[in-house]
Amino acid sequence: MDDQHMTRASRPHVLCDAVNLMVDPRHMLAAPCLKHRPNYLCNFGTTYNRYLPGAFGMACTSAIKSLNEFPRDHLQDIMDSMARITPETAAQVQSREALPSLLVTREVTEHVNVFHTLTDLLNVYISLRMLGLEHQSRQVIMMDRHTPGPLDGLWPAVAAGAGFAALNTSLDRLSSGGPGTVRQLHTLNKTMLKQAIFVPPGYTSLLYAHGHEDNSCPYNTALFKGFREWFLGTLSLPSQGPSRAGQPVRVVLISRKPYGKKKRVARQIRNEQELFAMVEQTPGVQAHLIDLAQISLAEQIQLVSSGTDLLIGMHGAALAWSLIMPPGTALLELWPQPNMWRLYEHTAQWAGLHYRCWVSHDKMPLIVSEPPTSVDVQAIAALSKALVAAVHKR
Repeated sequence: MDDQHMTRASRPHVLCDAVNLMVDPRHMLAAPCLKHRPNYLCNFGTTYNRYLPGAFGMACTSAIKSLNEFPRDHLQDIMDSMARITPETAAQVQSREALPSLLVTREVTEHVNVFHTLTDLLNVYISLRMLGLEHQSRQVIMMDRHTPGPLDGLWPAVAAGAGFAALNTSLDRLSSGGPGTVRQLHTLNKTMLKQAIFVPPGYTSLLYAHGHEDNSCPYNTALFKGFREWFLGTLSLPSQGPSRAGQPVRVVLISRKPYGKKKRVARQIRNEQELFAMVEQTPGVQAHLIDLAQISLAEQIQLVSSGTDLLIGMHGAALAWSLIMPPGTALLELWPQPNMWRLYEHTAQWAGLHYRCWVSHDKMPLIVSEPPTSVDVQAIAALSKALVAAVHKR
């Protein structure tokens, strides 16, 4: 598929479902870059795999006419290493896996980002849904070697289906396999996978569609309803909460602050306390100012999926959590300058949320050293009151 609304570099958009795929890690080397996408994010250590001929194999003649049938985001590298295996080669296989296996390659540095992780998980859901496997036992095989990150627990808990308790799992704890587990490709023996699903990489995501354009389908869609129900259902969290008619609208204002070893973060609000005071004073609301980096992954998911009616925040990855907010709730996005990507506007529409945007007309580079934005509290107050009224009607 070649979706003209999506980024050119990720085309064509391909889902590969392989039967009896042999993987042989002896023909894989740690590498800083992808072979067919050189010089892109190559300064973060040897956290990708370089696939030599024979790294993958199938007992059939390839029907691939050109590597251009696949995107340069990982799949060209994989298909370029594909070999035809003989009965003698197959007899040398050391282990056989009957469980459906999701083969995933994440983008380095993006794997610690909520938005990019959700693009990966949305592609996992689409792959499972297309193949009728979303309710079946499965495992995940990671095809990258990236350092552990704060969102790692989503892979065993959601992608592999292990459930809520697995949210605390770190991917540096190697698993021996089985339902609900995540394994590292380069640690396997020579293995035959009965069903191997190459999940499209996160950059190949419809969340990038219409980046700076009006949404061609600005409506609540079955795809995003299904994704939310699958995501929360896997974690045994309710996708439909009890009626809150007559109760205060729960407003969460996201605070962006330095975390870990970072001394600065971009897109902070200079007059954050003034803005929060205004939100608190809005009739009929219960307001919270929260730095998401200071609460656990499980707490973040519970907060946005069942504890938030109106989410307010500066343009940034945390707004992607709006994908799992209940339909009929609301998102108020604050832009530090005009002409930002309209990703969160579109995802809010697809998820069935009310959406408004406040835009600063300052023009400055979107870098960590940028000064905080002074927001127009009165203008945001008017937008938030309109959204509170809309939420009250659900």
